Amino acid sequence: MSNSNHHTTTGASASARNNEESPPVDGPIYMATVSAPTNIACIKYWGKADADWNTPTNDSVSVTLDQHDLRAVTSVAASTRFPQDRLWLNGTEDVAAHTRRRFRACVDGVTALAADPAKWEHTHVHVASYNTFPTAAGLASSAAGYAALTAALAELMDAVETYPGQLSTIARQGSGSACRSLYGGFVAWQQGSVDGGSATTSTTTPWADSRAVQVADEHHWPDLRALILVVSDAQKDTSSTAGMSTSVATSTLLPHRIATIVPARMVAMERAFLARDFATFGKVTMQDSNQFHAVCADTYSPIFYERCLAGDCPPRSCVQYLGGGDPGRVHVRCRSECCPVHPGTVCRGGGGPHGVLFPLLLAAGDLCV
Repeated sequence: MSNSNHHTTTGASASARNNEESPPVDGPIYMATVSAPTNIACIKYWGKADADWNTPTNDSVSVTLDQHDLRAVTSVAASTRFPQDRLWLNGTEDVAAHTRRRFRACVDGVTALAADPAKWEHTHVHVASYNTFPTAAGLASSAAGYAALTAALAELMDAVETYPGQLSTIARQGSGSACRSLYGGFVAWQQGSVDGGSATTSTTTPWADSRAVQVADEHHWPDLRALILVVSDAQKDTSSTAGMSTSVATSTLLPHRIATIVPARMVAMERAFLARDFATFGKVTMQDSNQFHAVCADTYSPIFYERCLAGDCPPRSCVQYLGGGDPGRVHVRCRSECCPVHPGTVCRGGGGPHGVLFPLLLAAGDLCV
């Protein structure tokens, strides 16, 4: 696991600074390019405490993946020559990006932290970003993308945090889990509070303490690996934002999970990771993955993200479970028994059809999928 190539940031509400076109003015073009990783949550959040500030209903914690295979690469150019802000994602322009709240929150939030605010007062930005993996398919592409956007802007403008983790609160407003992709290793996202945690952040900005904190860096557990079984590159039938909103409104299991289950699991998971206790890490990861899907099934109408690995199962029949084979190993199997058995170590499913295996460092041939 490695850290992304960037800084990390704050909660700032979107402003209208660049919403209207302005006439181009001669001037230099400043540029920065940054890449950022995706992350895999071991304890998930599922639901918004405050949709306007994009804050979660509970704490969460994740493993940041190495950027060798999965990353977002974002280039930002700023100049007074540009009449308005523009965004291209995977080669296609989002013509309304300059008015979108999430994009504005990142651009305006980082600009407010610029070391020399006057330098950027009359500039607009052009942003080009691409992912090296499927977009909006359940692989946290938005987390990598908004982390890269925030980091690129911060590098370009020499942004200066006024308290630790402030940049992560800005990335959070683009995509919640983006705050965790600003750090390598094992990263917690603290829920925070509506009063902003003024005692620790020295600000009264709402939810300023809803930020990412690195629990352990990318060198802490070098034998831990992540193997992602990509089932489909199609976009999810139900987006995470829509799914969360429906679950919060209708699931009777979710309030119990938020109030009782997650706090205890966060403590157990952080202790396990710091101690490199793979048995506990695996158990809690599996339990939380299963409960996430239980909440989705408890939602009305139910949400099903799992998909059969073989491709010819009855709909919604795929299940991931721990057990069978050698002690401590995981099989990914299907209720209809049509899938082959895949030995791994710890399996985690999330807001998409893909499976994630967390094996420790294995000899060649020990893991067969």
